[in-house]
Amino acid sequence: MSEKDKIICTCANLSEKNINDYFVSKNNTVSSFHEFLNDTRAGTFCTACRLDLETIFIKKNQTDFKFQNIEIKNTINLKKKIYNLIDKILPKITLKNQNYFPILHIKEVEFNQSIWITNMRIISEKLRSKIKIDDVGVEINLYNSKGAKVWSNSKVVKVDSREIFAIPSEKILEKDFEISIGWIEVIRNFKINCSKGTTRPQIMVYTKNSNCAVHGQDIGFTKENSHSSLFRPDVDIQILTFINPSNKTIELRIEPPTGENGALNNIESNLIKVKIPPKGSFIYNINNDDRFKSFVNKYFTLVWKGSGKYKSHIYCMSKNFRYISLDHL
Repeated sequence: MSEKDKIICTCANLSEKNINDYFVSKNNTVSSFHEFLNDTRAGTFCTACRLDLETIFIKKNQTDFKFQNIEIKNTINLKKKIYNLIDKILPKITLKNQNYFPILHIKEVEFNQSIWITNMRIISEKLRSKIKIDDVGVEINLYNSKGAKVWSNSKVVKVDSREIFAIPSEKILEKDFEISIGWIEVIRNFKINCSKGTTRPQIMVYTKNSNCAVHGQDIGFTKENSHSSLFRPDVDIQILTFINPSNKTIELRIEPPTGENGALNNIESNLIKVKIPPKGSFIYNINNDDRFKSFVNKYFTLVWKGSGKYKSHIYCMSKNFRYISLDHL
């Protein structure tokens, strides 16, 4: 892959070339950063690439403008107005920001997980004086599947530094299961009048022959979600995880898998009903579900329904657990 083909925004599938072509089509004179995001859809999903996009915008755009004075005064939301007001009165008040990650413990397998948080200044000299970066307090809590907090850690991540928190997955071990599930809560405490900078947490997962990383997300209200893939039980293992950070029990219904064009291969399949306790989590191994017997080497879609505040992730691993990928759904 050439440098120009490098993906900048994975969510919108936008490469550096796509973005370059956009600025060329605009004669490198885009009126605002907001217009750039709206036109390309870059940075409008998970927002992990926003800092890169800011730097690209400054380099590519020739319009004489003040970056921090983009026309947002008339569209600023109520929440931000309240924060701005509080900041003028009590600038030392901190704002909490939370992210959530699944944690696995696999018996007798080399499988390590850590949370990475960096706190670097903005690269662009033009922006450094306008975007303030400050130290950030970080608290990390580990919960087991039943909702009990089994470990915690806290540190202050200084400006221009990185902290790596190794997660003791043995704390979530359930002796009767080969794979145990838990989850991590990452709480970052910011001064309201400073930028979150590059502090968005990531989980790094290491196996004997591979590693992968996923950035953190907050958890909102969910009614249903789905996962589509190719079922290859002789090649890999697919595992869904569900995190319930709320104080209420979440009831889920995992529906029968459907094939291409929505065809139901097994009409007699039953719903799988799951109750996830408050602060608890649940692991669902697709390979162990008999409802998938007729889907070998076929594409499928799996839908689950349930109302509440929860988050799902998908692991795909080789049969020997040496290769792995993780993504949020």
